[in-house]
Amino acid sequence: MSSLAKPKTIRLLPEHLIDQIKAGEVIERSANVLKELIENALDAGATQVDIEIRDNGLTLLRVSDNGHGISREQIPLAFGRHATSKIDAFEDLYRLSTFGFRGEALPSIASVSRMECVSWTQDEPTGGVLRFEGGKQEPLHSAEKSGRAHGTVMTIQDLFFNTPVRLKFLQSPTSEKNWIKRFFYSFVLAWPKVGFSILWDDEERLFYPATTDHVSRLRQLYSEKAQERLRIHEMVKDWQGLSCRIVNVFSSGSRADGPLEHVTVNGRPVLDKAYGRVIQQVMEKASLVEVPATMVFLEVPGDQVDVNVHPNKTLVKFHQMGEILSLVTATLREALPKNAPTTEVAKEFALPHVNTSAMDLDRDRAQSYAGHLQRFSSQEDLSLSTGSVTLYQSQGPYFLWQTPESAHPLYLDGRALLAAWVKKMGQVTAESEPLLVSHPLREITLSSEQLKNLNEQGFEVDELEKDFFVVREIPSWGRGLPLMLLMPLALHGLGSKTTFPEIHYHEVAQSKWEEVWSSTSLDEWRKLCVLIEITPALFNRK
Repeated sequence: MSSLAKPKTIRLLPEHLIDQIKAGEVIERSANVLKELIENALDAGATQVDIEIRDNGLTLLRVSDNGHGISREQIPLAFGRHATSKIDAFEDLYRLSTFGFRGEALPSIASVSRMECVSWTQDEPTGGVLRFEGGKQEPLHSAEKSGRAHGTVMTIQDLFFNTPVRLKFLQSPTSEKNWIKRFFYSFVLAWPKVGFSILWDDEERLFYPATTDHVSRLRQLYSEKAQERLRIHEMVKDWQGLSCRIVNVFSSGSRADGPLEHVTVNGRPVLDKAYGRVIQQVMEKASLVEVPATMVFLEVPGDQVDVNVHPNKTLVKFHQMGEILSLVTATLREALPKNAPTTEVAKEFALPHVNTSAMDLDRDRAQSYAGHLQRFSSQEDLSLSTGSVTLYQSQGPYFLWQTPESAHPLYLDGRALLAAWVKKMGQVTAESEPLLVSHPLREITLSSEQLKNLNEQGFEVDELEKDFFVVREIPSWGRGLPLMLLMPLALHGLGSKTTFPEIHYHEVAQSKWEEVWSSTSLDEWRKLCVLIEITPALFNRK
């Protein structure tokens, strides 16, 4: 007869271990720390929030604000578990006008870092300094105001120093930086009347002064030259106490300082795929040549939204979810410009299918060179002009280009042009841009080496299950290319035998074609064999 194992003793966990376990729910990465500290600053009424980051927040993350501060004797209490000034009763959860309410964030952060809190209030002659190391509290000290009337400075160093296993679950440095950008810029865009600044690794500081509205704040994210090309369309719709503001940005390929596609509810960043699906469906039906970056700002009465459904508070639940999504859909449709070029409109630019392609010119060599070109020049109203380039589309992916650099028109294989460009761009380090909605890769299988190479190029591709992959981020240079074209092109550049979908000119924004074409000289394009120069010699009869 086998003996039973001796039962283990049930015991209460020590406080510091409870905090570290709780930190695993609240603090996945440094971006979550930044989010919690910015929310505390905004709850304190700050009109200026300054951020300093080193090593993606693992070495240093500091948030300074000019809010009302914490009185000296209450600073230790602020780090107690479930200590909060935001609610008194359960019913208050449904009347929230603040971000915080649980009292979990600060003790959780302090338990997995070396943390310092310095705070001053308007009425006290001195402030207080409190430090923690791995959750262990040091004595409270006084802090001189040093010219600061009120506010708080939170400094976090050596995040996860005492839980090194957590570091193994972080993504690449580029991905972690993009998470920081995603949360930071969601607040920057949602709170235009608050000034923000961020210093990256003691090298680059970006300033966003307080302004009056969302559009003005949005323009701050672009260079002065890029602002001239921006087309911004804003729409606000109200319905039964709900308000939806949508801002669409057509940037013509110009890059902003950070990601623009955000959804906020009452100023709170929300990561919910439902909104992404709605936006994607509306854009697909609109069939726009250039797909804008979309920002959704929802204002909902506190008693109609439940923010207590996720440890990170990045998901919310609505009393009227169907009505919310309908309001977003209706607002988004009206926020699209009425005269924006669409694929349906772009078809009027496409020439009827002709028996001429870059791969089969023999059929037309019975006619003269002049006669051949006449077939296009007579259709001048069906041409597209992109700056110094005039383009005519013929059969399939082939375009006829006329540029000042060439004495003769050029037949260009658009797919080969993009493939050569993507291969070239894949050889340089690029920042990644998160996709609002993760995209599955259908009928594409990746080896471990290909997956590694893609991630090194700036893609973030995850294998959810065997041979089923999803794309979560793309390199910044890939913006403007349809994803199901970009991925085969990227794999082709890695030597993979892939099947390309059909591509027509109007499926890629005109500005993107210009960007691709101008990246390489005409002589280099000739060497890459992506074009044929239409010279009289091609029409000499044999």
